[in-house]
Amino acid sequence: MVRTRETSAKAAGAHEAVGLSDDQLRDMYYKMLVTRLVGDRMFILNRQGRAHFAITGQGHEACQIGSAFAIRPGRDWAVPYYRDIGVVLSLGMTSREIMLHFFARAADPCSGGRQMPNHWGYPALRIPTSSSVVATQMEESRLRRTTWDGCSSMATRCDA
Repeated sequence: MVRTRETSAKAAGAHEAVGLSDDQLRDMYYKMLVTRLVGDRMFILNRQGRAHFAITGQGHEACQIGSAFAIRPGRDWAVPYYRDIGVVLSLGMTSREIMLHFFARAADPCSGGRQMPNHWGYPALRIPTSSSVVATQMEESRLRRTTWDGCSSMATRCDA
């Protein structure tokens, strides 16, 4: 691809064409970077055995930050899903608060350490509490189980 000065000039001012200032652009880039660093740290801690559960938003940073910047903090409600580290950062949660939530500490602003990691809930930031559905596969596993020597494939009880 051949790049000209004209092309570079158009790209340099593209953010202004959509109504973003230089400061907003820098803030978006900073939040993308922090999102990646927090996610990487979560993954490393999980692989070291220091955290039981880690789901990152790796590769989703730009989409998360871009969509979150359309939300009006303090006015709009957001219901982020478990990979939306960038969204909660953009709405005002700090990386420290995210890690308190990740480690289920009492100072966790989402649930006081009682909710699963990345199950956001922060009323002050207009983020309602979310939860995970538990045991939704029980009926399906009961219907699909096969027997071997009279024992169920679930390996929790023997019908024989």
